[in-house]
Amino acid sequence: MFCLKNEELTLEIASHGAEMRSLKDNQTGQEYLWDADPAFWKRTSPVLFPLVGNYRDKESIYEGKTYSMSQHGFARDMDFTVTEEAENEIWFELHETPETKEKYPFDFCLSIGYRLEGRSVKVMWKVENTNEKTMYFSIGGHPAFVCPISGKGKQTDYRLRFDAEGPVVSSLIGEGAF
Repeated sequence: MFCLKNEELTLEIASHGAEMRSLKDNQTGQEYLWDADPAFWKRTSPVLFPLVGNYRDKESIYEGKTYSMSQHGFARDMDFTVTEEAENEIWFELHETPETKEKYPFDFCLSIGYRLEGRSVKVMWKVENTNEKTMYFSIGGHPAFVCPISGKGKQTDYRLRFDAEGPVVSSLIGEGAF
């Protein structure tokens, strides 16, 4: 487990899946991330790559070969390597392997970074295509939060706000394609 800490927050990240496992307020001890109770859901904040959701009909065909992959891809179930580590920032990296090539035919480098900035966590993703072929992928985060916080109120009393410079755009790739 890797730990980032500043005056406000402590963030713990596992190299398995490069997944945030704990985010605590240093003054109150309040935990903000779901505790991964296996009776309900065993994860806290998985990174979804190279697939968010499922393939249509559970498979995809690329260059005449059929590929199958579990929901949300494989990155969340793989061990990442730490490539940079500082007091308030850490970077993890994952590359294709013979195992991933059975599910996903592309060469890639997935880098995931976390940075503490005051009372915020900045999550950064970088996906690199490491060969000449066009690479098809999707990426997403699936964080789960403690709610209600400290058992106060009810879930409908809370909001999750995203600061964005523009609209969120989604596209669907045609049938049978990645």
